[in-house]
Amino acid sequence: MKPITIIGTGNVAWQLGKAIYQAGIPITQIFGRDATQAETLAIQLGTTSASTWQQLIPHQGIFILCVKDDAIAEVAASLLHQPYLLVHTSGAVSMSILESKAQHIGVFYPLQSLHRNRVVNWKEIPVCLEASSPEAINELSRLASHISDHVTILSSDERRWLHLAAVFVSNFTNFLYIQAETLCEEHGLSFDLLQPLILETAQRLKINSPHHWQTGPARRNDSQVINLHLQMLKDNPSLQHFYREFSESIVRYYQSDVQK
Repeated sequence: MKPITIIGTGNVAWQLGKAIYQAGIPITQIFGRDATQAETLAIQLGTTSASTWQQLIPHQGIFILCVKDDAIAEVAASLLHQPYLLVHTSGAVSMSILESKAQHIGVFYPLQSLHRNRVVNWKEIPVCLEASSPEAINELSRLASHISDHVTILSSDERRWLHLAAVFVSNFTNFLYIQAETLCEEHGLSFDLLQPLILETAQRLKINSPHHWQTGPARRNDSQVINLHLQMLKDNPSLQHFYREFSESIVRYYQSDVQK
C-alpha cells in the first residue's frame, strides 16, 4: 500500500482516518491549518501532524483532501510537490478540479453522513471511486476494499446525481425531523414518541421500493385531513408551504401512476 496523507481535520478526516488506521494501514501524516486539531487527530491515528505546507512530508503516495467543497481547489494548489495520487472526498465536485495537481487524480467519496463522535460501521458504507487512470483506480480500490464491503466506480456525473439523491434522503429528511421536533415541543409532546415510526419508515426500505410504502393523507388524497393540517399551520407560513407542496406532489405522483 502506498503511503497516505490526510489533509483536513473535519468530520470526514476523523472518520476516514480512523477507518484506515483500524484497517492496519499506516498514515504518514495529518495536515490541518489548526495545529492543535491536526495534532489531536494525528495522536489518535499514531502519526505526525503538520500545520504549514512547508511541514508537509513529500512522498509519491496518496494525498486525500478531506476539506470543504469550496476549499478543494485552493488546498490542491497549495501543495508544494506533486504526489502520485491526489483525491478529494466530495460527492458534488468534479474530479477535474484536481487536474495538473498530481500524476494521477481521483475521488474517494464515502456515501454517508459522518460525524467525528459517532461510531460507524465502515464495512456497510458505500465508497464511490473515480480516477484518471487504471493504475489510480486499482490503488483506490485496494484502499477502499480494506475498509468497506461496498466499493463502486462512478463517473463524476453519476456521483453528482447520487449526491443529489443523498441530500433528499438525509439532509432534507433531517430538516423535516427538526420541524417535527419543534411542533412537538411547542405543543408539549415528546419527540421520542415518533422514534418508532422513524425507524420503521427507514427499515422497511430494505424490503421494497419507497414507492410501495407511501402512506398518509396525501397518498389517500384525503382533502379533509390535508385542509385540517394546513389550517393548523396557519401561524407558520413556511411550514404550511412545505406541507402544501409535499402533499400536492404526492397526490400528483400517485394520480399519474394510476393513469399509466
